[in-house]
Amino acid sequence: MPHKSTTEEYRVLDHSNLKYLQKVETSLVEDGQFEYFGQPLKNASRIVKMLERLAWKDREVGIVLFLDRNDNPIGYDYWTGGLDFVAIDPRQIVKLMCMLNAIKVVFAHNHPEGDPRPSRGDEAFCLQFCQLSLLMGWEVSDFIIIGRPEYYSFREKNNPSLLTFSRNNFIIDEGVKP
Repeated sequence: MPHKSTTEEYRVLDHSNLKYLQKVETSLVEDGQFEYFGQPLKNASRIVKMLERLAWKDREVGIVLFLDRNDNPIGYDYWTGGLDFVAIDPRQIVKLMCMLNAIKVVFAHNHPEGDPRPSRGDEAFCLQFCQLSLLMGWEVSDFIIIGRPEYYSFREKNNPSLLTFSRNNFIIDEGVKP
């Protein structure tokens, strides 16, 4: 049986159910929230300096910084929580990492009471996102908690929740893994 042309098939369809696909568009907007002087964000003190106003928020606020290979910021996402928590959705972070073509990420949030020591939830989230990042070929550069007047950097404190794998740790050669 000969195939009907697309135009003929379209004519016999019930147009009452016709729907349109939505086109996805994304744009980056400079909103003036966080400034930096064009230098790579290679250490926690430089990141904390940029985000220091978070220390005075009356609820937990999370900032996710997306970085390129050279630690230059290419965007951020802002999450507002409650008095003692902020819920950051890993699926949203994965989506943004892909959209921005980021290779590194820094998580930072405040503790409104001023004590920057990490909670078990902080450590669990950091570990889980590090594991996910390993699979995706990304790096979690740091996980920072901003208190008053101090901060806690998982990288500086060598916190074991911040897995520091690199792609070079997993070389596949002739089916042999180190």
